[in-house]
Amino acid sequence: MIRSRLARFFGIWILATAPVLASAMAAPLHDAAAKGDVDAVRNHLAGGEYINYRDEEGLTALHWAVVKGKYNVAEFLIDNGANINVKDNFGSTLLHMAVFGGEKIVKLLLDQGVRVDERNDDGISALHLTALEGNQVIAELLVARGSDVDAQSTKNHLTPLYWAAKGGHLAIVELLISKGANVNSRTKRGKTPLKVAIIKGHRIVAELLLRHGARE
Repeated sequence: MIRSRLARFFGIWILATAPVLASAMAAPLHDAAAKGDVDAVRNHLAGGEYINYRDEEGLTALHWAVVKGKYNVAEFLIDNGANINVKDNFGSTLLHMAVFGGEKIVKLLLDQGVRVDERNDDGISALHLTALEGNQVIAELLVARGSDVDAQSTKNHLTPLYWAAKGGHLAIVELLISKGANVNSRTKRGKTPLKVAIIKGHRIVAELLLRHGARE
């Protein structure tokens, strides 16, 4: 699969929603993991497939189980020695993938000791993606484990609060502010969370930011 810059940015979402594996180099183990077939995964491993084999995008079977929300397969792979610190070719970790796989998998990975604030090659953390996606429960899990609420992306200096405000995710905006997020952080182009909330028409989010001292 060839990714444009935009596809790289949203690449994990693309993986999570793809009906089939896009990589020509995906092993049968990857396919079984993505489908959530524990018995097939067990058989592939018994037949000699390497548990940490990486396809052309650097994805392992565990990546696929996690991004597709296949908890039983993810747990089985971890119990059988799958590398929990593996990254794909763009620096995305299992926790980045888990944002799209659901709260249960996020908790599984955190309980296994996966680093909560690992960034991908664009400086994006799992909390950034959660703020963009709008999952309050996952946001609470990540923040409770110490994720940096003011983390900035490498190129554009985007923060989780900026993305939550842009998406109109009021509960996540409230959470981030309650944990001390800077309401006046600016992107490389000078936009604040308040500015983007106004542009996107998220009035209630904008009012909340104003009450906490936000400026355009």
